[in-house]
Amino acid sequence: MSPHPPYALALLLALLLPATVAAQGEGNTITLERDRALDLYVLLKSQLNKMPGLRTDGVVLTQSYVLDKLKEKLNTDGVEVTGLQLTPAQGVITLNTSRGITAKHTVAFQFLPVDWPNRTVHIRFSQKSEALSETLLGQLLGTLAIGAFESATGKTGLNNLTEKRPYVSIQGDVLSVRLDQAPSLAPYLNSQIMGYKPFDFVGIKRLSTEQDQLRVVLALQKSAP
Repeated sequence: MSPHPPYALALLLALLLPATVAAQGEGNTITLERDRALDLYVLLKSQLNKMPGLRTDGVVLTQSYVLDKLKEKLNTDGVEVTGLQLTPAQGVITLNTSRGITAKHTVAFQFLPVDWPNRTVHIRFSQKSEALSETLLGQLLGTLAIGAFESATGKTGLNNLTEKRPYVSIQGDVLSVRLDQAPSLAPYLNSQIMGYKPFDFVGIKRLSTEQDQLRVVLALQKSAP
């Protein structure tokens, strides 16, 4: 069975082509709009078929896979990710740092509802030991958010968050990641198909921790600009 039901493509096509109905009674214009609709349908279907997160159950990233990716992206001189635990209640990351003073850190996190109109993932966190710098905390949780989105959309090429960036901000106990401002994602999120941005109509529906895994689900958005 196809992971993308035909009705989903039809609905998205209807959203993208409001001009088709308005063109009735204008002679050859109708044919041109229909041709354009078919071209857009083919291109859009190709794009959606590359997004495993659009399956009903989304994409599951195992705990061991996420831990390996965190180690791959963050383990450098002075930083060592040592563990990850994922449960329905929260995720917990442990790491050691040896920049200046050697310290052990424990960061617990929960994904909050995604603000897709602003392309923003919000993550509530708490630190149960020596506090991390904002830069390293942004690298740690930002890597999780961007990596989950890339897995759901089939996008590859995750870049390290090696510096504190404007797309990662912290207010109190909530860290926010603006996906559309991340250098590795901005061109993809702002890409267009025949003048339309697919991610104005498709976005993250749910990002959550589960027992020993992380799940990300994409869905058609209820409204679009």
